[in-house]
Amino acid sequence: MNIFPSPHAARRAIRRAAAALACASAVAALTHAAPFAYIGNHGSNTVTVVDMASGSAATTIVVGAAPYGVAAAPSGTFVYVTDHRGNTVSVINAVTNRLIATIPVGAQPAGIAFNASGSRAYVANFGANTLSVIDTATKSQLSAINVGAQPTGVAVTPSGAFAYVSNAAARSVSVVNLATNTTTSTISVENNPLGVAISPSGDRAYVANSGGASLSVIDTAGNSVVANVRVGGFPSGVAVGPDGSKVYVSNLFDKTVSVVRTSDNVVTNTIAIGNTPVGVAITRTGSQAIVANIEGDNVTRIDTLGNSTVGSTAVGNAPVSLGNFVAYPPFCSLDADGDGALTAATDGLLIVRYLLGFRGAPLVNNAVGPTAPLTMAQIEGNVGALNLDIDGDSAMRAPTDGLMLLRAMLQLPTSTWTNGVSNGTFTTAQALSWIAAEHGANCLPP
Repeated sequence: MNIFPSPHAARRAIRRAAAALACASAVAALTHAAPFAYIGNHGSNTVTVVDMASGSAATTIVVGAAPYGVAAAPSGTFVYVTDHRGNTVSVINAVTNRLIATIPVGAQPAGIAFNASGSRAYVANFGANTLSVIDTATKSQLSAINVGAQPTGVAVTPSGAFAYVSNAAARSVSVVNLATNTTTSTISVENNPLGVAISPSGDRAYVANSGGASLSVIDTAGNSVVANVRVGGFPSGVAVGPDGSKVYVSNLFDKTVSVVRTSDNVVTNTIAIGNTPVGVAITRTGSQAIVANIEGDNVTRIDTLGNSTVGSTAVGNAPVSLGNFVAYPPFCSLDADGDGALTAATDGLLIVRYLLGFRGAPLVNNAVGPTAPLTMAQIEGNVGALNLDIDGDSAMRAPTDGLMLLRAMLQLPTSTWTNGVSNGTFTTAQALSWIAAEHGANCLPP
């Protein structure tokens, strides 16, 4: 059944809706004020969401078997969790805190990281000696790249050109060219490397060597180790502050976090945690760090200015969370440009253009809010990862789904949303319910 009598009619309908965009006003409120930490509980097959402003556990999400690595997408809309015993990756919508997809990958996935645009996620498969490449738009594995023995941690350079993968059994780091999906270099480090992090400038990679009680500092230009910093016993997680001046290393045996000054690779502080930390992550502002304590069944928050702990929160059994697990979810995942407001003139137009096949500059030209923090590539990756099938016909199309979403954002009467565009699978009431469940209860006004 054709929705429109001709392609020309389809184009006219879209143009009519787009013409109304100039008068569109913001529909929703500001983004979430606080960051949220997504803690993978290895022993209970769950993820606990911790509000880092209050320190309270907001909710718990059931995921796959033995969650290990956690990564927040750059847009904040999605969180990916490796299921170490399930050989899968669980995908969480961070706006609704619902599990929305499960992606098969290699054996015993461990670390996970996104590229800067969020269009790809990379998974270190500990039991398969491979690095999975995930297309976040289709939520499927594209390929698997051979790396070293027992890959555990992974980090991607800000440019998106390379991934650095720690190989626990090989005492090495594989450097993967992400344009060709091939391993182009192998760097020897100390014993049993686990966590990996990249500096904001991309000039350094930091690797926690759990068997060597050290942090290897790699010059990414020459792919060589320029320093081995002695830290605490069994270092596991590593995170770099947003200004690149400090590196935080979690030491499981010592129950501490080492603070390393990057200018001279010196440990300047050692913070007593009182538990057994594994994963460590830092907020966008750098004011707080948070560590997952595998034997304490809790997380500890750290004030990075005072280098002191400021509280702990009970989570699930055996939390690990290796990776960048702090997310800033938008109030509504349809906020495609991430500016904290949902408008037809920006978000609606971006969605329709994407559904029409626009990419790159033609997608974003004159369709992004003046305060939008996302890059062109991030906006494209953000829209591409969304479920936009509002009419429930298992297809995402501009003349139907796009036009209905535009009408919703323009706050037109709900009785008009489906006029001439819906295939009839969804009623207007069902469409409203779908938007709230899929993209957030705050997307549309009451």
